[in-house]
Amino acid sequence: MKAFYASLDLGCSSLVTQQLQHMAIGATATQKGGRVTYYLTESLETLVHQTFLRLKLKEMMPIDGLIFFRMQQFLYGGGFDYAFLGEILDRGIEVHFAREGFSLYTPANLETAFPVIHTTELLQTSDIGAALQSLFGTDFRMALPRADHWDAQPPR
Repeated sequence: MKAFYASLDLGCSSLVTQQLQHMAIGATATQKGGRVTYYLTESLETLVHQTFLRLKLKEMMPIDGLIFFRMQQFLYGGGFDYAFLGEILDRGIEVHFAREGFSLYTPANLETAFPVIHTTELLQTSDIGAALQSLFGTDFRMALPRADHWDAQPPR
């Protein structure tokens, strides 16, 4: 059975409770053949640079993967943090995003997934989401379609 660390998203806790994030992440762990062995979350002070996760990666026990609640967690610094995601994948650690249903297994997957990640980045950082929210009263950025068909296959 695979062992996963999970990263809750403090940045959306007003929209999605931590309990619901736990449920989504737990379901992803089960779907990927494992279980969550440790949950972590950043504070408001460390959210932008994912400081707590970076420190935990240095001291953690061997794990098979990390499950994030959503891709937005790599966007809090302004642009998508491809370098940090690449560092994680270079260590042989799978990365899964529960809300999007999106998984990366190798650094090569990161290149293949660029269109999906970049589209997410554009939608999250543009005024389109804010305009739709003001018109319809809904944060459509949280309701983006899941990318299940973009699930990269693990190496055999």
